[in-house]
Amino acid sequence: MAPWNHELERFLGSWPPELCTEFRSYWCNLRSARCQRGEPRPSAPTTYWLLLPGWLASRYEVASPAARRIAVGLLPEVIWGQYTLFIAIRIQDDLFDGQTGSHALVFASGLFLVESARRFAAVCGDVPGFWQLYGESLGKTTRGILETDLLQKAGECPVDSLLLKYAEVSSIFKVGSAALCMLAGRFDEFGYVSRFCDEMAKVSQIFDDLEDVLEDLGRGRSNYVARCIGLRSTPPLSGEQIEDVLEKWLRDESAQVCLLREIRKYIAAAEESITPLELPGAGTYILRQRRAVDALEEILSPASAEGLSRQLFRPGGIASLMGSLSVCGWSG
Repeated sequence: MAPWNHELERFLGSWPPELCTEFRSYWCNLRSARCQRGEPRPSAPTTYWLLLPGWLASRYEVASPAARRIAVGLLPEVIWGQYTLFIAIRIQDDLFDGQTGSHALVFASGLFLVESARRFAAVCGDVPGFWQLYGESLGKTTRGILETDLLQKAGECPVDSLLLKYAEVSSIFKVGSAALCMLAGRFDEFGYVSRFCDEMAKVSQIFDDLEDVLEDLGRGRSNYVARCIGLRSTPPLSGEQIEDVLEKWLRDESAQVCLLREIRKYIAAAEESITPLELPGAGTYILRQRRAVDALEEILSPASAEGLSRQLFRPGGIASLMGSLSVCGWSG
């Protein structure tokens, strides 16, 4: 069993049995869905926001004995605090979206939020400015989720506005890295980290939006990719009309090039943001993102392929199509 599963099991052991059962059912379903989509298991620290604290720790452990003690000794606590904060917000988002009907999970989210604050308090309790950043990040994410929903339901909305909101939604993913920077006395470096996270949030969400086009339209939302393709949730379109638009987009190589160019632009911006820190692992991560976009371009290139739209625009569609290309996914 992975270390993060051990920690999660330990934490769940303190819960009321009924609530623990509700959460386990929800979490198992989420894990299963993510594996089908080709995403990393929720317990595996492979996304950029869980990798960043480790990259920073590697940088700081050679800076000074004090920084080494902080980076190595406190890293597990920082990552667990970041991870539980993610779970708390993920539950809330799934409840808001109707992805789960278990209202008892409201209390599970609260327990994870308390656990996150408790863990961060143990290592950052007296660090000046940390709790202000923690609260501001949580507030930005919460408002971002609500405002993104409104924008996606709006008849007209600039696509750039959606991308900015996607970055805001991911604000909580900066907390762990901010903690490492503060603990090491290097908060002046957090600006690079913050910009990197903003750009990678856009990249990750564009890939998600590509798979979620039909699902989001079914909920009355036009996500970023839907708007780029020319699909709007208002007025409602029939399934046949949506299929026609998607097929037309797949045959329009110039339209695909525009989307791929945008993704590559944000990956380049992320690389530019983080390069000055020379973080071990960051370069490899960026390379994997570029390979994922190259793989997507290869998938889209035979635009006239029969049934491509039915394979691509569904949960897990990109991951399944990439499987034959032996390319790491965008999330890992």
